[in-house]
Amino acid sequence: MLYCTGAASYIAISLKKGGRPIEIIVYHPETPEKQAELEKSVAKFHAQYVLQYLEKLNCPTEQKLTLADAIAKTILDGEKTEAGI
Repeated sequence: MLYCTGAASYIAISLKKGGRPIEIIVYHPETPEKQAELEKSVAKFHAQYVLQYLEKLNCPTEQKLTLADAIAKTILDGEKTEAGI
């Protein structure tokens, strides 16, 4: 269930089958500058999460670096595709 009203959204979701819904209210940025700031923060969080995940993998450092390079290339290729390059 999702309701949007102006700068906020109300979301009710169930995390497990038959479970009780969790109610969440999300407030959206009010200006393009704040939206850009939020996007930057989310991107930073995702990058930190991926790095932490890679660090925990039980494989040689060289393999982790190769995987990190492949992830970066995939992201950059996706950005080029979206930009029509």
